Amino acid sequence: MGAGHGSGLALSLVLAGGGSLLLVGLAGVAYVQRRSRSYLLVLLALATLLARTVAGLLMLDGLLADGVHHTLEHVLDVALVGFLLVAVYSVRSDRARATGERR
Repeated sequence: MGAGHGSGLALSLVLAGGGSLLLVGLAGVAYVQRRSRSYLLVLLALATLLARTVAGLLMLDGLLADGVHHTLEHVLDVALVGFLLVAVYSVRSDRARATGERR
């Protein structure tokens, strides 16, 4: 990888990290206000995006092997999808219980 590619990757990771940190912060505030399982799950899903960025930065600094980085990103992808699916299911289940709907 050329020097231009490395610096471009580092810049994109820093920007992604900043955006992810902002989203996790906002989700944290929303969770503290709502105190519901679905908000916690969304917070955890967004935290996986931040964790992916951290893994990328660790790999770029040579602190995380490429193979470990690759595997970790896939695990975090699965976790993100799982958190979001459970959050959606929780909201639907809670709404159905509140309105007396039958599934």
